Amino acid sequence: MKRFSLGNLEKLHFFEITLSIFIAGIILSLSGCSDFFDTLKSNSNNQTENPYYDIITPTETKTVAYSSGEAITVDPTTKRLTVTGDLGGKTVYLAKTNPTGTLIEGSNSQAVGTATNMELYTVTARVAQEESFEHEGYQCASAKLYEKYSNVTFGTPRDSGARAATTAQTIDRSNSQLKLVVGETEKNIWVGTDVNLSTFERQPATLRATGTYCNVWVLNDCWTNGKASGKQINTALAEKMATFFDQVYALETNLYGKESDQIFYLTGPVSSLTYNSFALENMEKLSNTGTKVNLVVCDIGADYGEDIQCETLGYFRNTDYYPNLEDLKTMTGQTITESDYPFYSNEGKYLYIDAPTCVSAVTNVMTIITHEYQHLITWGRKTMKHYASKGYIRADSAYYEMMAMVGEDFMKEYTKSHYSEFTNDNTPFAWRLPTFNAYYFLSGIEYRTDESGKYVSVSYATNYAFGAWLARTYGGAALMYNIVNNTEGEYFPAVLNGIKATSRKTVSIESLLKDFVWACIVSKDNAGFRKKVELTSTDSLYCTDKTYGYPLTEVDLYNLEDYGVSKTVTNSEGDPVTRPGMTGPYFLHYNQYSTGGIRPYGFEFNKIGTVNSGATSITITFGSNATASTLKSYLIIE
Repeated sequence: MKRFSLGNLEKLHFFEITLSIFIAGIILSLSGCSDFFDTLKSNSNNQTENPYYDIITPTETKTVAYSSGEAITVDPTTKRLTVTGDLGGKTVYLAKTNPTGTLIEGSNSQAVGTATNMELYTVTARVAQEESFEHEGYQCASAKLYEKYSNVTFGTPRDSGARAATTAQTIDRSNSQLKLVVGETEKNIWVGTDVNLSTFERQPATLRATGTYCNVWVLNDCWTNGKASGKQINTALAEKMATFFDQVYALETNLYGKESDQIFYLTGPVSSLTYNSFALENMEKLSNTGTKVNLVVCDIGADYGEDIQCETLGYFRNTDYYPNLEDLKTMTGQTITESDYPFYSNEGKYLYIDAPTCVSAVTNVMTIITHEYQHLITWGRKTMKHYASKGYIRADSAYYEMMAMVGEDFMKEYTKSHYSEFTNDNTPFAWRLPTFNAYYFLSGIEYRTDESGKYVSVSYATNYAFGAWLARTYGGAALMYNIVNNTEGEYFPAVLNGIKATSRKTVSIESLLKDFVWACIVSKDNAGFRKKVELTSTDSLYCTDKTYGYPLTEVDLYNLEDYGVSKTVTNSEGDPVTRPGMTGPYFLHYNQYSTGGIRPYGFEFNKIGTVNSGATSITITFGSNATASTLKSYLIIE
């Protein structure tokens, strides 16, 4: 199995995707975790200048009455806060949130100095988590793959001679489609061939199975006529992919709408090449496989058996919706180089699946297909659908990954009921929520990584946890339909627009984070993560064909084992170990903060302590930390 290690987490790196490859990878070990907690510090008198927010010295004294079920806002100006009411025996938490896209330095976050009438909560700093744990699933992505296409700059085409304009040729393959014969039809397909997925080569593949809506292509070196093993799949596995895809196709297109059947196209020479240079044409004009989805089974990154691993188990490249370089030169009649146009397009609908991963566990087939097909649909509904009226809509990768993981959540009950080998241990409950509980403060609701990709597992976990709560709180399937189909490309504008379209509620990033952190800390029946949502047969999005209402089942962050998540897993040496994060979010002790800061759209949880029996008031004095004006903090008493 492939392994991915989270090592030293000191560097901060955040960038916006422009033209992306959306992928799903795997996290198979967490090690060196002492580095996470070396950055947890107690209250100090540090003050840091920051150009993105004002620094406030807290001086005010306030008194508020306790009201059950309501968070108490703690302003950055607050030095001393007294809370009155029936408080005896209750636990007091401080949730700090950052509703902006800019890091808040740790020294500029609030930290408690003293508190009266309660036993303060203290913990020993966490020690290194030396255990490794393996999941039959995927948990992270290759950062360098994203960086390759994060800021593509189109080059300037050059005329290929005096007659350039007259040599431009129209391409139309509508009447010259491939004759698809299983076991016979071959096709050369661009795939990534290094662990960073920065090098692409065309490699021969053969059609090994077909479905109503898909073709399954297997690279020739990943095929066997015998028993599937290593990186080689066989007929049974290829046919299972086709069968499962057809089921997912019906479920996902019913929920979100169909992916795009159009492709970007150019006619004649252009003076410059940008994202908005292209027109839209029917896909058959360029794609020789028409409008069917092509599942390409390969050894992603050519890393099978290698010491250095790619970590990517599946991906979708939106560059496949563009002409390839050869066709672009033909259509424009101009000289265009690979450096001008590094798209390596296969021209059509393509999803890429890692062969060794599918051989190791058939459940991976189901998860990867569900996840990656949702990317393909989102690209079609967000960018392609609105291109003619809105131009090129860029949607960031954190948004794409959140939507795909919630898509897995919607499909998990169907998959469990139709495939006995698929259990909750193959769902986001197991892959994401323990990681979120243990390490949430290392990534906000963002796509966070550096060159090694070591933050990505936490980023995926945080985005899934937020999306899971969001869907259960604001309308389930209808909410996600509205998020996918609106014209907003950025994460929070798309979410806020979707909420308003679904529930007619106007909310803000600040209020969403406030309600989300409440749900993370407070576990109540039929609320937050524990709210069950399912469509009835009369709902417009109900899938009549599959008699399926897209249920979102409840889950308790404090008791994941009761929801089918295995507490014990096997490490890379084959030994059983306890998975961290099974019993709720990690709480910093009463006066700790992270020197790593509060991430963009991120949060930290302090447990201040337990109120003495019979006490009717508490007074919390905050330390001398100069506080960021953008910090939004809440006292939660339960």
